[in-house]
Amino acid sequence: MMRDRFVLVAGVALMLGVGVASPVVALESVDALPDTYDGDGLWYFDWNHIQDLHDQGIDGSGVTIAMIDSPVNVDVPTLQGASITPIPPLGCEGGGEPSATSTDVAAAVHGTNVASFIVGSGAGYPGQTGVKGIAPGVHLLAYATLYPEGVLDECLADNPDWFPTQRVALAINDAVARGVDIITVSQLVTNSFELVDALANAFAHDVIVVAGVQNHGAEVVLAHSPGDMNGVLSVSAVRPDGRPVTDYMQHETRDVETDVVAPGWDLLAQGYGDGTWQSQSLEGGTSFATPITAAEIALVMQKYPHATPNQILLSLIHNTGVSDSHEVVFDSEYRLGYGIVATAFLAADPTQYDDVNPFIERMSRSAAARNDPNPDSSWGPTVEQIAAYRDGDGTVSPTPSTDGTDGSARPERHHAATHTSHSDNSSPLPLILISSSVLAAIITGIIIAIRTTSKPTRNNS
Repeated sequence: MMRDRFVLVAGVALMLGVGVASPVVALESVDALPDTYDGDGLWYFDWNHIQDLHDQGIDGSGVTIAMIDSPVNVDVPTLQGASITPIPPLGCEGGGEPSATSTDVAAAVHGTNVASFIVGSGAGYPGQTGVKGIAPGVHLLAYATLYPEGVLDECLADNPDWFPTQRVALAINDAVARGVDIITVSQLVTNSFELVDALANAFAHDVIVVAGVQNHGAEVVLAHSPGDMNGVLSVSAVRPDGRPVTDYMQHETRDVETDVVAPGWDLLAQGYGDGTWQSQSLEGGTSFATPITAAEIALVMQKYPHATPNQILLSLIHNTGVSDSHEVVFDSEYRLGYGIVATAFLAADPTQYDDVNPFIERMSRSAAARNDPNPDSSWGPTVEQIAAYRDGDGTVSPTPSTDGTDGSARPERHHAATHTSHSDNSSPLPLILISSSVLAAIITGIIIAIRTTSKPTRNNS
């Protein structure tokens, strides 16, 4: 049986952007994906030899990732003991503040699985293997932004005009102020000046932002992935055979903004199957390829602590696949971007590359594809906006945080603020939520959908 899963977000605003069109050539294939696959949903973990890295002590320790998603069920076996700081929605001033954690499947299944691909231990319910995290040593700031419709009505009663994208922007600014290394986003947004400013702030503080592109065929009204925006690493999904994920019409995912691809099909997930946490199924979509990519970047950050975030991003596009460093090649058919995030990236020393974010451009590929005559009318932030934040002249000042960072400088990696597992619900900014549904809902206003296609249920227990 095939089903469609939806994460819905409502909002509207205007946004500006820039970039430079990347050179494009044919990229024939993604090399050396698994020759065999036994259907257990763990191929994303096995074929990159992640366990070998963990055995060497490379597990993401000392790196902090901010995940902007739904609430998380920290009680599922694979997340027990993980270093997770759940952060309730920013801007909840009307009372009835929802929790950043939840045991309700409908409310928390998306964020729980996204978190599990990053920090999951692999522990499962009796008789099961749980979702295995790529970087279980990471400290995860879990920003709750996606909720079933109606949950936020009371808390937003005094602030009803905040659009979801503006609340995502607050989460990004909060994460930057806390000194995170990486931000991962698996949801669609509408354009807003607040989001442009937040991303400019992040890039000025050398924070890597990773976001999933839209799944092919998603029903979209004014929908944009944060991956469409200047400076963001945008991720699409591939199957175990290295081909792009297809929809129910067998159309391959193609997105002009795809930068890299990562495993995103036939992945073991918890809680989807029959709607209970004990059920497991094989799921797919860019929502899962994105945190897998963010977690692999965390492994490289730990392994090469002297590399800058920008050097790591350049290494990523020079070392796709499993071969040695190669010339940068971009897929002119917009299916694979620069290639798959794989073992070559995990092995390469990034310090050999320049300290330049390759995704901050003068005109984006989207603008070039539509022959935009005005390079500054693409999605922002512009090069100038990022420079303004770097020089301390941005329109929004970094906000002090409760863990002692002020956003003016990121703390030394491996010496970040003290981590609190499952308990720190404080935030340096007012708390706000995105009114949305994790599984399926109809919401008033402009609706944006990320669709994740489900595979047949497995191992229900």
